[in-house]
Amino acid sequence: MSKKNKNQNPANDAPEKEPGFEIKSLRFVLKVAGYIVFISYLIWAMPHSKTWAEIVWVQRQPVEKLAEITPAHILEKRPDKVYTWVKKRKPHDLDRMMEILEPYTAELSPMTFMIYADRLAARDDIADAVFWYQFALYRMRFDALRCGATEEAIGLTFAMNKIYRNDKILNAVYQDPDQLPRTIRAVLEKDAQYPARNHPIIICQIVRGLTGGVIEYMPEKDWPWVRHALRNKSEDDLRILEANMQKQKQEKITPAKTPDAPIENIDNNETTETP
Repeated sequence: MSKKNKNQNPANDAPEKEPGFEIKSLRFVLKVAGYIVFISYLIWAMPHSKTWAEIVWVQRQPVEKLAEITPAHILEKRPDKVYTWVKKRKPHDLDRMMEILEPYTAELSPMTFMIYADRLAARDDIADAVFWYQFALYRMRFDALRCGATEEAIGLTFAMNKIYRNDKILNAVYQDPDQLPRTIRAVLEKDAQYPARNHPIIICQIVRGLTGGVIEYMPEKDWPWVRHALRNKSEDDLRILEANMQKQKQEKITPAKTPDAPIENIDNNETTETP
């Protein structure tokens, strides 16, 4: 007969006590909270994952793909799709993309030109960056006018300065005001070479967000006279700007008029004032 192990615990045959109502409720609440957090994370992460996947997909395509897809998007009046494709590409593709899109300048969205400006500024091509920045603002005003937003067309440029602020470009504009007339004249020449024919869909969406109003697209048959009106106004403003800058330069060069100095009479050692 074996001896009883002194260290052996006595068997506990009593049934386990079920958790109380409070503990069950707490467990249920924690499970529900966990599910909510998990579902919220999925809702937040899915769009970001989709965007990331789209960027990777675009970047894996050869840059020459842009020449293939652009005509179809232009025909569909969806310049926003060209802008999105350009935006997702890496900066070192910029020169080739600009070369491919040059013949389509008239059909592109102003936001595409903003991409040009930002990436040129990032590699310190400041002069070209300032040009494309000003060209984008000019085309934005034209797009806003075609959204039926006459008064917002000017205000839009100020809003875009805040939304798409690039300190390198703005500092270059402020530090060298003499370049502004030259840049504006170059912008008008570019506009004459490629009169805008793009659908203003992106800028109209921005105008809708700024005004909270309903967008009424201007009929395409009215685009030419609006464009000429904007050009005439811009050329008048440019002449005024150049005249004012020239006047300021002359005022700085011309010495201030001082009273005539007294003439000393050497013969009789007397000092006389000029008549």
